[in-house]
Amino acid sequence: MRLIHRQEMWLLTAQGWLVTLAFIAALMLFGITHIHTFLAPNSPIKADILVVEGWIQDYAIKDAMREFEKGGYQKLITTGLPLEKGYYLAQYKNFAEMAAATLIALGFDQNKLVAVPAPEVASG
Repeated sequence: MRLIHRQEMWLLTAQGWLVTLAFIAALMLFGITHIHTFLAPNSPIKADILVVEGWIQDYAIKDAMREFEKGGYQKLITTGLPLEKGYYLAQYKNFAEMAAATLIALGFDQNKLVAVPAPEVASG
């Protein structure tokens, strides 16, 4: 009856570990430096209307204003769902109106702005 048997096993040497770790580090560096262009492509088309999600941060609303001027758009439409928190206390009841008010406060022409609130969507 044999309870033990001898077996050869391949292991990395110190140089093997160094090459492996360098390869992994190079892959990570490549991923970090190139992932943005893959995950966030930007290829706008020529149009008269720019649509902006109302939940975006204030710095992104400023960027949308710059894009509106640069792209030669005629109208800017803000969209958004009802606010989830502070609805009864807030002056604006949805993200579309809040983003539109932010744009106006930043000096955007009110005549070129349309707020389009979306209704709450039931899931389940």
